[in-house]
Amino acid sequence: MSELKSQREIRINRLRELIKNIKSNVDELEMLFKRRFTIDGCLAGSIGEAFAEYYYDIELSKQNNKTYDAVQNDKKIQIKMTQRNSIDIRYEPDYLIVLYISISADEVEAYEVYNGRFRIYNSVKTNSNNERTFQLRKLCEENKGISNNDRIKYRENTSIKKWKEGVSTSEM
Repeated sequence: MSELKSQREIRINRLRELIKNIKSNVDELEMLFKRRFTIDGCLAGSIGEAFAEYYYDIELSKQNNKTYDAVQNDKKIQIKMTQRNSIDIRYEPDYLIVLYISISADEVEAYEVYNGRFRIYNSVKTNSNNERTFQLRKLCEENKGISNNDRIKYRENTSIKKWKEGVSTSEM
């Protein structure tokens, strides 16, 4: 019994150390990007927003909005980041940026999957969570047909790689 308790203590102490490391990294992210990074499901979204702010000429929204995370002039933009082969959208966005993030031992890389006016929201049915699931390969195909006028402009001197099938979570 004491050996089991000792193992639990080791695990809980290690868990505490890991959480401290996460918190330290979150604190640094908040300093760098002047926005809140929460340690929950919102962390991935905040990371995606930080990447988007770097690559695109956008201003992140200061408040929590259901349909957008950033603006560029009068364009309201929802930002999604994933490591999966799909994204879920609950509220129909005017404009959408979808980023895929690849994490390996050596690097973290963001890829653009979709950038522009979002016109295919109603092409997918709502699931049991009241969300619509879009496959990255479908978004990538749709992305090819978006005119420059319907895209979110990039920041000067930045270049983001385009996602293509084959860049996957298996690289992580």
